[in-house]
Amino acid sequence: MTSRYFVIINEEKVKAFNAIADEENLNKDELKKVVDTYIYEQREPLPNDIAKTLNVAPKYLERKMIVTRVLERIVGFVDKFYEK
Repeated sequence: MTSRYFVIINEEKVKAFNAIADEENLNKDELKKVVDTYIYEQREPLPNDIAKTLNVAPKYLERKMIVTRVLERIVGFVDKFYEK
């Protein structure tokens, strides 16, 4: 594979990461920590870890739904851009 291919993949990875952070209103530094932990420890993030990425604390009744949605997006992101 050419280096151009890797540049394009990296650009797409950055775009996807930023899209998740922006659309879900997440702290990018905390999101990166959660994604890195998921990749290197090969375990899904805990709900409390995901909750730490939120810039705005959700109402109690909305928290589970939001955390579940963010978890699905993180898992999809890692599955798409990183080898297991």
